Amino acid sequence: GDPDPTGECDITTLYDGGNNGAAGGIVYFDLTVADSDIDLTAFDLNTDNTGAGFTVDVYTIEGTYVGNETNQSAWTLAAQGSGTSAGQGSPSHAELDDIISLSANTSYGIALVLSSQHSHYYTNGDGTNEHYENDHLSLDLGAANNTPWASRPFSPRVFNAGIYYEVDGGCGGA
Repeated sequence: GDPDPTGECDITTLYDGGNNGAAGGIVYFDLTVADSDIDLTAFDLNTDNTGAGFTVDVYTIEGTYVGNETNQSAWTLAAQGSGTSAGQGSPSHAELDDIISLSANTSYGIALVLSSQHSHYYTNGDGTNEHYENDHLSLDLGAANNTPWASRPFSPRVFNAGIYYEVDGGCGGA
């Protein structure tokens, strides 16, 4: 995670697309935090409907998303983000209304539900494109449902995204 100009850290997957879910769908992935607490502040998403505003609901679960794709009661709504779609293949930035604090040495399942006018664009997993990591966290991808928690999950799916966070109030502290 190289620091961006705001001092935040980030981890980015890819923006290859190739597959997508239904409007209002959900993507799942796991984040494992290394040895320092982090605060999630924003996401970049690969979505459609260029120029239109969107919201994303961010749900968390301690542990893993695996096995919880159809169990909404296991999840906690942690924050909502909003932004304007940059269109397929480009990062659409969504600032979170509240930061999401994640503890060191802990794994979390993350689920992102898009507003009903937008679809997640993602890449099919092939065994070589499903894990990303830096000094602060690792990202293991993932699955998707066309209808949040109600439909059969598609897996493996690689969430096309950037995740922004702070460590010690910046990117790695003093």
